[in-house]
Amino acid sequence: MSKAANNENTEKTWPLWQISAIIMAIAAIVIFVLVCYFSKNTDAIELAQPAATIVTGAAIVLAAWIAFTTGNRNRKQEAEIAETTRKQEAEIAETTRKQEAERDLRDRFFKITETLSESDNYVKREAGVYALAALADDWEVFHDANPDAAKREQQTCLNVIGNQLRDPLKVPDPADKTDTQSQEDLLLLTFKHRVQEIIMERFKPSVDKKTGRWSSLDLDLSNCHLHEIDAVKAVFRGNAKCDGATFGNDATFDGATFGNDATFDGATFGNNTTFDGATFGNNTTFNNAKFDNDTSFDGAKFGNNTGFFNATFGNNTGFDNAKLGDNTTFIGATFGNNTGFFDATLGDNTTFIRATFGNNTSFDDATFGKNIFFIGATRYGDIFFENAEKIERSLSQKQPISFINQIKLIPRPKDATEQSSKD
Repeated sequence: MSKAANNENTEKTWPLWQISAIIMAIAAIVIFVLVCYFSKNTDAIELAQPAATIVTGAAIVLAAWIAFTTGNRNRKQEAEIAETTRKQEAEIAETTRKQEAERDLRDRFFKITETLSESDNYVKREAGVYALAALADDWEVFHDANPDAAKREQQTCLNVIGNQLRDPLKVPDPADKTDTQSQEDLLLLTFKHRVQEIIMERFKPSVDKKTGRWSSLDLDLSNCHLHEIDAVKAVFRGNAKCDGATFGNDATFDGATFGNDATFDGATFGNNTTFDGATFGNNTTFNNAKFDNDTSFDGAKFGNNTGFFNATFGNNTGFDNAKLGDNTTFIGATFGNNTGFFDATLGDNTTFIRATFGNNTSFDDATFGKNIFFIGATRYGDIFFENAEKIERSLSQKQPISFINQIKLIPRPKDATEQSSKD
């Protein structure tokens, strides 16, 4: 309420005591006149004078009380007006402060993206990535009362950071001594390692928490070129999209958790890729992915609808102790030598239709759900099922495994079992 409104209220309420006093005075005069009119002697007039005095005094007291009450009411209204004005001014100041802070954050974003556009200067680009990660953290503080708004701004920052990993990367072949890296290639490799660290450290939980600062965000590494990425125990609550990505050697996702959809369709993995103990939600896909030698999913847990359609695995692939949910498909997959599903659990409707297995493939002590299909599969060498007869009996009450075209339950020879135990 403005001062003008306050003055207006004062003008409307201030004449009340004056009017009351006038009324009381008129009442005293009327009483005096009536007494004089109806009285025939002077004694009555003398008696009327004190009465008029009393009435006039009462009028004065009443007028004083009205003035006091009106004054209190006006002072209270003025105090309320002052408090309202103070709050309005504080709200305006806070709104202005937040607008200026938001403008500053957005200005920082545009300046950082300009720095990141200098593709040949990896030192500046690295500084830009650090600055962008800090900006994402500042957005979280700025929108502390609005997590959804903070998430949108952080997601934008993460998307830009992820884009920094799309530069093609040349890694020399260790077996070829003439294949070397240029200085620029080495700088790019170092830059990529820094960016990977910045991203992954924010997806990894701190000591006292179960998730990382960015675990709720979506990670898009599609078509990125990565090298020795370390995602051990990282937590991805959003979608993880790595379609078409190239992972160099020594990619480690041990103990990682993928809460929502995780897609690695068409991705390429180098040697020594490990997902040991990783946990995947439903709808995880490695369709058309290519794995070089020494790939391990030992102890991994997959939800339903996992796809390895047309995936290619090199030698020494392990799914030992892994748990595959229902509707897992290896349709058209190719496995190299020494593939193991030892003690693995295969859910219902697991399919190896038209899959190709190399030498020494083992399903020893595996547990099979209903409707396991190897229809049209091709093998080169034996596929061992330890305790094959026991497996057949356990499946007799379910729908048996379908082995068509060269694949059948082959008990591991005794000497092979003994040799395996010695190894």
